[in-house]
Formats: sequence, C-alpha cells, structure tokens
Amino acid sequence: MKVRLTLFFILPFVLSSAISYSQNVVDQLQKYANNFNEERIYLHYDKSSYAPGETVWFKIYMMSAILPSSESKTVYVDYSDEKGNLLAHISAPVLEGASFGSYNIPDSFKGQYLHVKAYTRWMLNFDSAFLYNKDLKILNRTAKTASTVVEPKIAFFPEGGNLIAGLVNKVAFKVNDQFGKPLNVSGVIEDGSGKFIDSLRPLHDGMGFFYLSPAAGAQFVARWKIDKGSQQSTKLPAVQEAGIGIQIGILGDKRTFLIQSPDYGDGRELTVLGTMYKQPVFNFSRTLKDGATQGVIPTAELPSGIMTITIFDDHGKPLAERNYLC
Repeated sequence: MKVRLTLFFILPFVLSSAISYSQNVVDQLQKYANNFNEERIYLHYDKSSYAPGETVWFKIYMMSAILPSSESKTVYVDYSDEKGNLLAHISAPVLEGASFGSYNIPDSFKGQYLHVKAYTRWMLNFDSAFLYNKDLKILNRTAKTASTVVEPKIAFFPEGGNLIAGLVNKVAFKVNDQFGKPLNVSGVIEDGSGKFIDSLRPLHDGMGFFYLSPAAGAQFVARWKIDKGSQQSTKLPAVQEAGIGIQIGILGDKRTFLIQSPDYGDGRELTVLGTMYKQPVFNFSRTLKDGATQGVIPTAELPSGIMTITIFDDHGKPLAERNYLC
C-alpha cells in the first residue's frame, strides 16, 4: 500500500516538473526579450554606386522587432576606405525610428569602394554580426585593381546542429572569402574510404545543401575548389551516435516539422519552442513514437522574420535548434 501511495504522488510530481521546466524557459526568454530588446538598422541610399566628389545621401530605418525603435536617439555611421582607414564618423539623430544624412566623397578618393558601418551604442552590447555593414561601389577610373590573394573558406551546417547516426541528415554549406563575400565552388563529398557520396552544388551565393545518412563512427571529407583555385580538403562535422534531428519543410503556405531520434526513447516528451525577435511565439509538447514525431508549425498569425525552433527534453535541456525564414 505504501508503494502505491508513493507512485501515486511521484507521477504528478514528474509531470508538473516537466511543465515547470518548459514554463521556466519561456519565462526567462520573455524576460530577456523585454529587458534586452535588440535593435536593427537598414540604410537606404539614393544610388547603388558613386564617383569621387559625389554626395552619398541615405535614410536610416531603425527597428526593434517589427516596430520602429524608440530606445536609441542617435545612430552612428562610419565610412572607411578599402584598408580600413576611417574617413568620416557621422552622428544622425533618430526620430520615430528614422533618420537621414549625407557624406561627401573626397575628390581625391582613389579606391574602388567605401565601407559603411552603422550602429547605436545599445547595439554594441550584442553580437557584432548584427551591426549594419555594406560596401558602396565607387566608379573610379584611376583606381588600380588590388591584387588581393583570395582565401576561400567553407562551412557546413547540419540541420538541427549535428550529424546524427542512423538518420537522413540535411547539410547546408557556404563558401566565402576572407571578407565574407560569396564564392562559386565545385567539389564532392567522400567517406573515410574515398567513396563518392554526393556533389557540392551551390544554389546561389556559394550556398547549397546535400543529404547524408551516416552510420555511427563514419567520417566524411569535402574535396573542393573555387574558380581558378587549388584543390582543398575539409572534414565535415563529426557524426554523433545519439541526438535529436529536426527538419523543416514547406507544404503550401504552411511550415511542417519532423523530429527524429534513433535512440532517445519512445514515450519521451519533448517541448517545441518557437521564438521570433527573442519573443516566444508558440510552445507545445510532442511525444516520440517509433523514434519520430511531426506536425505543422503555427505561422499563420505571425509576422515575417527569422524564427528559431528549439527542442527541449523533459528537464529543460536544449537538444536541437533550427532557424528558418517565416
């Protein structure tokens, strides 16, 4: 009788613990989004290219999530040459999320482009990748083409974060130079014995994807080169023997998800959390059956933007994550 009473009280405790873990994650994200909202900046120019002596006219749009930002009152715009030398530092006052300004290109400017960086003081507290950066083309007949050595880089991004053994994994790739500019690439994927697995087929801007179905302990290497470049070899991320795989699909105007795990265990409950601009937008539970679960992502009432889907276990531990355009 005592055993039965113990089990009777343990079961509600386990269920309530799983719910509390999930709610705690949502509460923490909500608190972070409300107290540390991130700003985004976009500059609209009057032309796509300029000549020395001309004036660059621009308008600034500053957003916080999907609304004009009202926090920062000043946007700073830096103009630099190709060598990184600062040419101008402009302060633009912001009113209702907008501002404007101009920059006079010196008559003596000899470069082929101007680099523009825009930011607020608040934005400097976050990842520098979110600062506004753009190169403006300068039509300069006297400019000498710099003989810069191209340093190509390739990166691989398994959908969900990891290559999982026993699953069909979608792997995206991206090729760019040392300045972040995309490069065209050709090449193949081989396994550890040199057997051909797939080709690298860029879809646009040096980016593409392929599929892998690895066994535990498998190793893969990419043999690739850019146009007029030498052969390169790059190892793919290591294959994880255990984990969660997530795939996002498109079905008409809907987005679908497929969560798979070869060893996580049937009957285990997972929490699927969606966020946009750090704000939680949906939160529901799914139970694995035959190593998988799937469904439709509720996006009909959501604004446009980047959504992050994170999968948590019943203790609030993140297992996989996927970004996609909503």
